[in-house]
Amino acid sequence: MKGFDLFTINGYSVDILEISPWYQATQGFTSILTYGNGLMEILPRLVVILLMGLILLAIAMILFNRKLNRLNN
Repeated sequence: MKGFDLFTINGYSVDILEISPWYQATQGFTSILTYGNGLMEILPRLVVILLMGLILLAIAMILFNRKLNRLNN
């Protein structure tokens, strides 16, 4: 599946789908199941998923605190 190109770095175009955690997870699973790769080969994808999760958690906490502050005032 091809999404929309966001930007290009050194001739490699970054697709909008590539920045989603689901894309990274499915590519990691495909790498394990199809090519028999181990943890070291998918470690970069796991780090990306972890970082995305932390960023999304931080955004959710900020938005939740704003909502609580509005309701309490």
